[in-house]
Amino acid sequence: MPSIVIDLEFAAPVEDLWAAFTDQDRIAKWLCSKANIVLEEGGAYELFWDPEHPEGNSTLGCRIQSLEEEYSLRTDWRGPPEFADVMNATPLPTTLFVRFQPLGPSRSRLHLEHLGWGEGDRWTAARAWQQQSWDSALVKLRPLLES
Repeated sequence: MPSIVIDLEFAAPVEDLWAAFTDQDRIAKWLCSKANIVLEEGGAYELFWDPEHPEGNSTLGCRIQSLEEEYSLRTDWRGPPEFADVMNATPLPTTLFVRFQPLGPSRSRLHLEHLGWGEGDRWTAARAWQQQSWDSALVKLRPLLES
């Protein structure tokens, strides 16, 4: 099944776009309720949508696979409880890969790729859910970066 691929441009410097994905406080303003990010290879990339129940709806246990400051970030990804049967197997089957490109002093491009989707009805439903989630989350990111 094809990867989820999203390309967007922002009227914001690349360092602000990078921080929106890597700073615990900033990511909690647009993507999740709380975050635990240790910005190093092998470091935690844990996002919590219900911090009171971290085992449920979160990326608990996800790790940064690779990073290059203000250029790229690759991390494991866990799905929501309704798709735990396919998305949260061990090892985690899907990966988030994000690239950040400066387009000038106050303009940047985001290339987000969510890959590792399997085949079958459950995977199709999980991928559709994740696509919609990325689309709606990234709508929240724009005003935070461009204000």
